[in-house]
Amino acid sequence: MSGIQPATFSQVYRLQWKQGQNSLVTNLGAHDALVADTFASDHNVHVGTVLPVTTSVGLHDTSTVRGIFKSSQILDPLVIRYDTMRRHWRLHSDVVVLVNAAPGASLAAVQGRMKGVLKANFPSVQVLSQQNIKDQSAKQINQLLFLIYVLLAMSVLVSLFGIINTLVLSIYERTREIGMLRAIGTTRGQVRMAVAWESVIAAVIGAVLGLLLGVVLAVLVTAGLRGEGLEFTLPVGQLFLWVVFSVIFGIVAAVYPAIRASRLDVLQAIAYE
Repeated sequence: MSGIQPATFSQVYRLQWKQGQNSLVTNLGAHDALVADTFASDHNVHVGTVLPVTTSVGLHDTSTVRGIFKSSQILDPLVIRYDTMRRHWRLHSDVVVLVNAAPGASLAAVQGRMKGVLKANFPSVQVLSQQNIKDQSAKQINQLLFLIYVLLAMSVLVSLFGIINTLVLSIYERTREIGMLRAIGTTRGQVRMAVAWESVIAAVIGAVLGLLLGVVLAVLVTAGLRGEGLEFTLPVGQLFLWVVFSVIFGIVAAVYPAIRASRLDVLQAIAYE
């Protein structure tokens, strides 16, 4: 749970409402609560629901839901009055303090002054702007994406050798067939093109199946982590680029097998058993 100051909270933070409006914050009573939409859906909570609450010190109380807001990184799923939390939970240490900068003020200068004031008595406190918080979140996501891309690159490399190996074995198995085709007039270029198309088709099939599986897994993961603020979006452009990349990947994988197939000696290939 989070405790907020009803009189000033709306001046420094803008809630995105599912059910409700900013006046609910100002008029939040001692036994009122605001809940996040994910909590409301998970626990079948609606506006007007009375929630039984047991505090961290063992006190029993009730809170009536007055509004439902969109999940926030700063706020916990249940929000009550600051003085109620101090009284019933006996918590006296603030976790987050929100401050508005004066119109036209330099954020860097404001942050510098606040750090100077807090450094002596609160050396572990961080002074962050909205952009700093966004950058921190983006950095964490980018680190995860970097790890995923490294694993993806390794899997692509393994797949590259897999396709090359499959095509080489296929050429060995069809040596007589390729020799007969060359004998009836098939050119070396046509043989190379046939091998290249086999490689591209295999790569595209793998890419499409992988993308479909990835989309399904993404839907399941984001559905399970809605409470953390994650939402599912479908990057159609990126998915299309990966399909294009698979075509290029297939062509690259076909280079060696295609050259090998086109250079087979016709007579030896026909006589191959």
